[in-house]
Amino acid sequence: MNFIRNPNLNSSWLFRADILVEREPGHEKSLEPASPESSAEAPPVPIIVRFKDFQLDKILVRKLIPRNTLRDNPMDQTCLIYHNSEPGAKAGYQKRVQHDTIVPQTVLQMTYARLKEKYARQLIETWVEVTDPSKHVFEDLGIAAFLIELWRQMYGTSHFPGFVDIGCGNGLLVYILRKEGYQGWGFDARQRKSWDNYNKSTVASNESSPLRQHILLPSVIQNSLDSQENVTEDLQGNTENEMIHNGLGIGMPLHHDPLL
Repeated sequence: MNFIRNPNLNSSWLFRADILVEREPGHEKSLEPASPESSAEAPPVPIIVRFKDFQLDKILVRKLIPRNTLRDNPMDQTCLIYHNSEPGAKAGYQKRVQHDTIVPQTVLQMTYARLKEKYARQLIETWVEVTDPSKHVFEDLGIAAFLIELWRQMYGTSHFPGFVDIGCGNGLLVYILRKEGYQGWGFDARQRKSWDNYNKSTVASNESSPLRQHILLPSVIQNSLDSQENVTEDLQGNTENEMIHNGLGIGMPLHHDPLL
């Protein structure tokens, strides 16, 4: 049943399956539309097949939702569950992991499909890093879709407080989130080639660059180092360097002060 409800577990072509009809045997009549006019709104009528010496346990109709809607169309499929001659293992099975308890799968996939259609081609064609764009682009689009729906649940229509991506790497996730209207910034120890393009595309006139080169050294560690007598002069100098971020007040900077 898990594979019927989640065909994406064994097919990379499918997003999910929406269950349109789920009935016990003997309710086939109730699935038929009352009139031709109502047939357009009624659920699809499953095709029932009987087999000798097999008992029909459950009737399902699922709509298969493809990953790429530009290539494939959704499709309705009838699934008939017949009596298992050895039900012992099935009766004793308990699912150990409950999926989709934070963000609903359907909502997440719809947002991911929208982001992929909107950004994927342009991001791959303008990729400047030496790494494989097909891996990073789709991976970060999926993470962005999750965060967008998570924040939608958490904040709704209230003020969004902003985000900080510590160790942002190529900066693609920050770029996507800012393009979607979520204010925030990211930093990493080493600047990437793509930062210039992403900074130009998302920065406002009164903001500093959303992708910046910093090293995170929490203030509690800095205080511990400063209290030691054997701290080298070079380390003391770097601690005061503006590339070091102490982890305090790490909200989105509006001006060019790295420690705001």
